[in-house]
Amino acid sequence: MLSSSSSHWEDLFFLCLDFLRFCAVMELSRSPSSSSFSSSSLSIEAASSSESPQSCSPSSSSSSSSSSSSSSSASPSSPRYAYDSTPLLEKGTVLLSIPTTDLCQALEQQYWHKCVVLLTEVAPDPIRGELERKVPDGQLAQGKKRGWWSYRGILLNRLVDVEFDDENDEIQNAQQNWHLRRGGDLLFGIPNCEKQNDTENTLFSWQITPIQTTCLYHHHNKEQISPTTSMKPVLENLYTLSHQEAKQLCQTQPDVYHPRDFITFAGFCSWRPGQLEMEMTGDRMEWLALSVDGNSVWDELQLQSSELTMTTTANDDDANHDSGIVRNDGSIEKEARARRIIEAGTNLWRNLLSKIDYPESKALNRLPRGQLQFYDEMLNVWAEDNLIVSKNHHDDVENVEDEKKVRRIKQEEIGEDSTDLGIGPGALLRSRSHCSQTTPKDASASSSSTSESTSTSALYPNDTLLYEQEFLKSTFLVLEDTPEATVGIILNHPMAAEIDCIVGKEPLPLRYGGPMDVMSWKDGSFRYDDNEEEDYEEVEDCYDGDGAGRENDENGPDKDEENDDNVLYDGFLDYAFDLEGNNDYFDDYDDEDDDSSPFVWIHRNQYLGSLGPNKGGGTPLGSSNIYHIRENDAISALQSELLSAKDVMVFSGVCLWEKGPNLGVCGGGLREQVDVFGVFEIVRAYNENDDDGLTNVVMDSVWDVLSKQRVLRKETIEDNVNAVISAWNSCGAIFRDVDDSPKRKKVSLKEELSEAALQAWVGVNLLDDPLGTLVEIKSNRRSGGRGETSFEQQ
Repeated sequence: MLSSSSSHWEDLFFLCLDFLRFCAVMELSRSPSSSSFSSSSLSIEAASSSESPQSCSPSSSSSSSSSSSSSSSASPSSPRYAYDSTPLLEKGTVLLSIPTTDLCQALEQQYWHKCVVLLTEVAPDPIRGELERKVPDGQLAQGKKRGWWSYRGILLNRLVDVEFDDENDEIQNAQQNWHLRRGGDLLFGIPNCEKQNDTENTLFSWQITPIQTTCLYHHHNKEQISPTTSMKPVLENLYTLSHQEAKQLCQTQPDVYHPRDFITFAGFCSWRPGQLEMEMTGDRMEWLALSVDGNSVWDELQLQSSELTMTTTANDDDANHDSGIVRNDGSIEKEARARRIIEAGTNLWRNLLSKIDYPESKALNRLPRGQLQFYDEMLNVWAEDNLIVSKNHHDDVENVEDEKKVRRIKQEEIGEDSTDLGIGPGALLRSRSHCSQTTPKDASASSSSTSESTSTSALYPNDTLLYEQEFLKSTFLVLEDTPEATVGIILNHPMAAEIDCIVGKEPLPLRYGGPMDVMSWKDGSFRYDDNEEEDYEEVEDCYDGDGAGRENDENGPDKDEENDDNVLYDGFLDYAFDLEGNNDYFDDYDDEDDDSSPFVWIHRNQYLGSLGPNKGGGTPLGSSNIYHIRENDAISALQSELLSAKDVMVFSGVCLWEKGPNLGVCGGGLREQVDVFGVFEIVRAYNENDDDGLTNVVMDSVWDVLSKQRVLRKETIEDNVNAVISAWNSCGAIFRDVDDSPKRKKVSLKEELSEAALQAWVGVNLLDDPLGTLVEIKSNRRSGGRGETSFEQQ
């Protein structure tokens, strides 16, 4: 009878793994002369030097002889094989990602889409895992078993389109340079973790924070590898070592080692105990595990680099035309380069699928065609920001410094008070478009500061699309602007929650106002964090056994289950909990007490507002005709029918941008987002005199559109998102194109991609349905496929 002890199950598990390995070895050794054993799961062929891509080796270099001797293909006796070994995981396993309907991948971790990973490290006990000592606490993923790892690997198909010369600290194209690729999301290491002057993982001498690096080296003759090196075998003929060790080999043994014999990976991937197994099995099936020989892996990497080199010479204009990009801000070349990189990497993914006779159509069959395009385009945008590097890193530094210099001059001209920019209570802003720069329709109708702020180009134009999708196409109302912070609410995001405050009446949709808890703003607790300095030191400190944010229990990671509650609904859950214990929730408020509601209530009834805050009318927000009202006053006005439901909105959470003399260029706050980063543009300044009535009409138009949104459900998500876009477009009456020509403006693929990403964010974060929310780019829905990617708009 089997014991219930976990150790017996672990022993049985590893016995099964050993049996699988034995079967694989016996299958490979059964008939070495045959070219294949299986038409579907296994392919094996004799390797010869003629099979290696000749175009991949350096064509003209003084050390070409040594380079070719150290990176030549294996002898004819070395087997070539590739087979599906799922779910077997061991060092040297190659993982191919299989796209799923989980939108989290497209929103948060775009680099996983159609990726190839080589497992380089496996913990001695994968079930228990090992304590993570390489990664700063700030980079560790939240959740169960945080701070422990079982598997580490490197992304093989995320190329960087330039090479670098570490002797001159310059990034440039040269035969003497090192290949560079992005190895994973865990990029930055821990300063001085093992020694006082840590250069182990420093890629460039001008770095402040060390970068985690891994070099991959291919060699068919183990006897020629120096015994003094710390090369770690991953597969036969394939080894890993640090970039610093690879540099030393090239300097001390130049006749044997050459920079082009190595591929340097910046960053790596890591999985917590049980995480990768969970992603591979059950309904998820996000990975295929392949057993591939080292020679084939190396040849595919070389072929990928060669393909990128050849396609780089293609005409950029043709590439841009084919991709359907319509831009006028000079970023076309960058987008085209990113697409070439991703296409070369995707070909590596395709080639490995074909090696095991796994059809690409089968790997993609879980995604509708339109949603697949959404994933592909989000990956391309990620590549623009993470795989495109200036030919000389000094160019990037100088551009940023020039940008800061311009902003500082602008700050001196405008003055230190952010209200000069029109930022204050009642100011209405919207997120900037990807299409073109805009200026106010009538400069005389707006403050000069509004004109300057709205013409600012985005410093990091893809940040909102990649990292803050909740602001895409959004409208934003400022509640408060103080020396400490700017506070406001996003107007356009109904949640899957409602406030039922009047019996027999349709409940009010609760709206997502931002990530900051309302009470933290109201009581000012956001200003005080006794552990802030301590937390910062923990992130920077080295780990000497039980590091920051990790479990120091000798028995392993925490066994508690991960908290699955959606933190965006904390305020509503508090309200609902109180409501369950008290049938008349709103009668608990005392008029003499401060408003302790977890929500923000605003209304636009001018008669009610004219009564003033002491008589329940609320506090005016600038000259916007919008009022911030106490919750019990709003409920009383609704119940007495003095206030209609269409004239009131209620929000859970706020957005808060702190200020400080050392924050950013302009001292932080919302001003930094408008004047420096160009994320937002001001539609209506807080103190604006609406002489022609246009800005108040725009405010009313935005409110009218958003008041028709309903409580978020699967059947209402598309209508709600369309209302978001309509409200954003309503603000366009204030702006006009910089180009005065009568031609109609074409909407770029990125603009449509932004709308799709917005719907995906709502589905994942507010509807809490990342698997069941269908997201497609609009042009794809119109054409029924990829088709045209731009359309004309009046």
